Amino acid sequence: MRTAPHGFLRVAAACPPVRVGDPERNAEATLQFAADAAQRGVQVLLLPELGLTGYTCGDLFFSLETLVAGAERALDRVLRGTAEQAMVLVVGLPVVQRGRLFNVAAVLQAGHLLGVVPKTFLPGYDEYYEERWFSSARELVADELQLCGARAPFGTDLLFRIPEEPGVALAVEICEDLWAPIPPSSHHAVAGATVILNPSASNDTVAKAAYRRDLVCQQSGRTLAAYVYANAGVHESTTDLVFGGHLMIAENGVLLAEGRRFQRDGETIVLDVDTERLRVERARQTSFADALHAAG
Repeated sequence: MRTAPHGFLRVAAACPPVRVGDPERNAEATLQFAADAAQRGVQVLLLPELGLTGYTCGDLFFSLETLVAGAERALDRVLRGTAEQAMVLVVGLPVVQRGRLFNVAAVLQAGHLLGVVPKTFLPGYDEYYEERWFSSARELVADELQLCGARAPFGTDLLFRIPEEPGVALAVEICEDLWAPIPPSSHHAVAGATVILNPSASNDTVAKAAYRRDLVCQQSGRTLAAYVYANAGVHESTTDLVFGGHLMIAENGVLLAEGRRFQRDGETIVLDVDTERLRVERARQTSFADALHAAG
């Protein structure tokens, strides 16, 4: 699929209405938004962190035979429901590997599981308790994962190519990863990623949206990349936290598209990013190539 020719890639960030603790219903909403995106010619669709279960499930994440297994069944349904689409989807869910629970993003295309990326930096401060439920990507014991009847690459060092789009490489980091002193996307960009995808569940507090916006723009500029950000929406606001469904697409330091927060019916933003221009900028700015030496 080549929707946006001449070095452009059509990307989208979406925030479907989520029902916390109901993977089957969330799979249905995911498929509805995926179908709409496909009709709009989207080539890469990003959905929020833990979107198949909901982010605010709390200790329900320990319900391995119900919630976690239900998320895998929901993922399988999404795989089957998008088998005829060439679009790449990134969906969030919890998975278990050898006794450890991970918060991951699954990358899908045409009914195939291309890879699974776990979250590295788990917030365990202020209102966050992720360290109570999940293990960091640093705790991985194998670079493959059995999921939905298939084995898929599992790790933070994965790049995803789109055969129809030469020079385009996708990479994923999850929410708090962007807030770390050295985000994984910095390494991804130096390794060749031109489009960074961030499924997130960042709650809203006073002035946080502006700070989040600055983070996305600055990281897209620092990495000379397109940065797509999809945040959890208002239906996660079932505890003492508030979520707004902040959606953003930035390119080389400039915010090009932003959704309206607090939309109860969900929202999708779509944009053509200029990946050819990004490749030219990387070739022109010698400090980007010099970063290869620093990365080792």
